[in-house]
Amino acid sequence: MNWKLVDVIQETNHPFLNFFTLVYEVEDERGKRPYSYFLASRKSKGELRAKTHSYHKPDGILLCLYRQKDGEIEVALTSQFRPALGGYTTSFAAGLIDGEEDELEAARREAEEEAGAKIGKVEIIAPASPTSSGLSDEEVSVALCEVVGQTETKLEDFEDISCRYYPLSSIPSLLKEKDRIVPINIRLTLLYLLERFKNLSSK
Repeated sequence: MNWKLVDVIQETNHPFLNFFTLVYEVEDERGKRPYSYFLASRKSKGELRAKTHSYHKPDGILLCLYRQKDGEIEVALTSQFRPALGGYTTSFAAGLIDGEEDELEAARREAEEEAGAKIGKVEIIAPASPTSSGLSDEEVSVALCEVVGQTETKLEDFEDISCRYYPLSSIPSLLKEKDRIVPINIRLTLLYLLERFKNLSSK
């Protein structure tokens, strides 16, 4: 099938997130037919990835904050109220990349703001990647960050976030808790951390 984007209709006009209709012309063995698709985006109409095909600059950064304490790797998990779910999720510190910030600058800023963590070594373990391509054009990078100190958090109004360090050895049982809401990308990253640090964590 051949897909050609012929129009973009902005359906809403909100400051942070908007709803768009993408109008495609799709050609296959039955000929050319119109097809409308709907998405939410933080971007302006002219900056949608369906138009720019720009896939390498992330919109946000997800932070795997870790430290070594008493011979055990500990990972920082946040508890944050997410209005769309009506409940608290177990996640990592994260945030949007501001303006011309690069990933490392955003990682250091968000670590302090949401977790009160000062970080040293930073490794991008996942480059800009779609978070929910059936719903949005948002892309996020994942950074592995070593915590070297603590400071005060700097939460925005209505940000309901707390942060706690968990021994990596406790993560398998945490992930089995039926009432705990853990996003799929967080689950998979925690499993990666278990494998990566398996020789450094207590059994």
